[in-house]
Amino acid sequence: MMKVRMDLAYAEIISRIGGPQALSVMTKASDATPVTTTPLPSMPTTPEDSLYCLNPTKINQLLAIDSEVYSLLEEAPFSHRFYNNKFEPTDIQKFFKAIQKEYKLLKESLPPGVWVRAYTNRMDLLSVMIKGPSKTPYEDGLFLFDLQLSQDYPRSPPLCHYVSYSSERLNPNLYVEGKVCISLLGTWMGRGTEVWNTNSTLLQLIVSIQGLILVSEPYYNEAGYEKQVESQQGYENSRTYNELVILKLVQSMTEMLLAPPEIFKQEIYSHFSLHGEEMCDRLQKWCDDSDPFKPEFPLRPVSKGLKLSLNAALNSFKEVLKNVLKANAAVTVEAKSTTSES
Repeated sequence: MMKVRMDLAYAEIISRIGGPQALSVMTKASDATPVTTTPLPSMPTTPEDSLYCLNPTKINQLLAIDSEVYSLLEEAPFSHRFYNNKFEPTDIQKFFKAIQKEYKLLKESLPPGVWVRAYTNRMDLLSVMIKGPSKTPYEDGLFLFDLQLSQDYPRSPPLCHYVSYSSERLNPNLYVEGKVCISLLGTWMGRGTEVWNTNSTLLQLIVSIQGLILVSEPYYNEAGYEKQVESQQGYENSRTYNELVILKLVQSMTEMLLAPPEIFKQEIYSHFSLHGEEMCDRLQKWCDDSDPFKPEFPLRPVSKGLKLSLNAALNSFKEVLKNVLKANAAVTVEAKSTTSES
């Protein structure tokens, strides 16, 4: 089941990206053995060879030009999960070569609905935001991840932390404490292209999260539950799980609006200013059993409990969104006024 989903996800992203490069990146595999790495307390002593002290010339050589979805920021935020997790690369030349390859690929081939931020002062850290795919209970939701390249990258997979805004799991593979359960990270069983090897990439990891975790029926991502596929019990369990996902999604997006990470703050505000009302309207229609507009995943008949809880959650989301956008607009106007006066 997981192998089929992986193949389908890769086929989808290849169709979006196109070209032989994407195909080779997604399908190459080798028998590299994952290695557990332990960050070292020491720091490189030569600035020219330091992961944390790159000179401007080397930065320009390594990184692609910024874009709206992929951007290079000067400093990593202190709030990044792995900010204090520093190490010396096992092979610094191989490490930087891998970074150059990764950043070029991310610059050129990020799928729609993905934002990536890299940092000049911490080349080992990245931040990723993924929009929930359409035709799933995660549609229009935003999901944040902190990544750190491993000490012997690309031999070992990166560390990946899910930034949760919910007190309950929205997905069997995404834990509230931040664990991301997927074969590429070695936190889930897999083989072949499903597991990390020296030809694997960050793009492959991002696509896997987007296409294998944020799916239309996340209930079946739980180990052993795929046996219930196409059964009445499976449908009902999947429908009930999707009810929970939708409710917790709205609640967590409300929390995200109240405390967005600074690096994605404007993107989050912009996203919900464009899609927030649409998301609320769609969810309200899904809860109206008489409405011909039906979701393309198990949800109906919607329980009375979800209707009541979701209605309250949507009202709270709308109120917070209205206040946040109003405050943000006021700050923007004030900043422009100050700039023109100076």
